[in-house]
Amino acid sequence: MRQTSLSTRFSILLLLFLFPLALSAGDTCRIRGHLAGVADGYAITVYRSAGRTLDELGTDTLRSGRFSISFRLPEEEMPVQCQLFCDSGHFSGSFANLWLAPGVDIEVEGDSPHPCSWLIGSPLAEQRFEQRLLDDEGATGLDFSCVCAQLSRLYPRLWPAQGEERRRLEAERAALEARRDSLVDRKLLANVGTLERTARVDTAWMKMMYDLARNCFFDKDTPTRDRVCALFRTRLSPARQASPMGREMAAFLFPPVAAGEGDAMADGELLAMDGTRRRLSGYLSGGKYLLLDFWSAGCGPCVMAFPELKEFAAAHAEELVAVSISIDPEETWRKASQTYNLTDSVSLNDLKGETGLAARYGVNGIPHYVVISPAGQIVKVQTGYGKGLFPRLWDEVKREEK
Repeated sequence: MRQTSLSTRFSILLLLFLFPLALSAGDTCRIRGHLAGVADGYAITVYRSAGRTLDELGTDTLRSGRFSISFRLPEEEMPVQCQLFCDSGHFSGSFANLWLAPGVDIEVEGDSPHPCSWLIGSPLAEQRFEQRLLDDEGATGLDFSCVCAQLSRLYPRLWPAQGEERRRLEAERAALEARRDSLVDRKLLANVGTLERTARVDTAWMKMMYDLARNCFFDKDTPTRDRVCALFRTRLSPARQASPMGREMAAFLFPPVAAGEGDAMADGELLAMDGTRRRLSGYLSGGKYLLLDFWSAGCGPCVMAFPELKEFAAAHAEELVAVSISIDPEETWRKASQTYNLTDSVSLNDLKGETGLAARYGVNGIPHYVVISPAGQIVKVQTGYGKGLFPRLWDEVKREEK
C-alpha cells in the first residue's frame, strides 16, 4: 500500500479546514468605504426593507474616514436591494440604494455624509442602473438630502418652542417643507425619464417602477402619474403585469373605489395566526360592531395604540370585536404579533399589503381605524392615534346611533 507523506497529509488537513471557510467567505457580502473630509463617529448602516420596517444587516462607525461592513445575506432571491444610511444621530432621510449578492464586494467613495452623493463601485448591473438614476437626478438628489437634514435638526427645536421663537421656526419649517416637496417632484420626474430612456426592463428597473407606482397611490397630485401609467401599459409584458409585483403596481395605479362612512363594508378573505382563512364579514355576529385596525410593525403610533385597544376591546366585548389587519409581509406580521402580544387577539393579514383590503378602505396613513355597524355599514373612520381615542370614537358612534 502506498504511504502518504507527512507534508501531503498536512496539506490535505489544511484544505479540509479552509474549504468550509472559503464557502463561508463566498456567501459573505463586504462593503468598504472611504469618505474624505467626513468627521469620525458617523454610523454607516445597511438595512433591508421588510414591508414598512427596516432590518439591520450590518453597521460600522466611521474612523479616519473609513468603514467596513461584512454580513451574510438572508436566503432569498438575489440580487436584493438594500439601503445604505449614514447617521450622525439626526435621521436625515438620505440613503443610497444598494444591490447586493453573496460574495459581491462593494467599494464606496464619497466626500459628504449624504449617501446619495457617494460613488458605489459594484460588478452588479443593478447597481450601475442605480448610478444612472442618481446621475439623471443631478444636483436635485443632494439638495433633497440637505433639506431633509435641515428639517431633522429643526423638528426637535420646534416642539418645545413658544411665542415668537415658535412662529419663527414654524415659518422656517414651512419654507423647508415646501422646498422638500418641490425637490421630490423633480427627483421623481427625473426617475421617470431614466425609465423611459432605458431599453432593458430588469429587476432594478422594475423596483424603480414599483416605487413610482406606489407614490402615485399616496400622492394623487404627483406630476408623474400619466407617464408612470403609460410605462406600465407599454413597457411591462403581460407576464410582468400578471406577476405579484405587477399586480401590486396595477392596484397602486388603478386603485378600487374606497368605501367610506355610510357605505357598505368591504369584505374579503384573510389569513389568521393559526393558518386558517377567515372572511371579515364572519366577525359580524351576535349584533356586534367591528373595529378594524390597519397597522404595521414599523408604525410607532400603531404599536403605541395596542395596549389601549386591547383594554378597550376587552371592556366592550359584549358590543364589539376588534380586528387588527396588518399590511406587512407574512413573516413580519407573525413576528410582530408575537412581540406585541397580539396572539390572543384577532390578528389577520390578507397578504396584499397596501393594495388589498387596505386600499378598499382608503387607507392612506396608519394607524387607520374603521367602525362597522352590526348591519355591515361603515359608521366611523379615523386615521391616527392619540391617548383616549377609542372611548371618544365609541362615544361618537353611540351618539350618532341615537
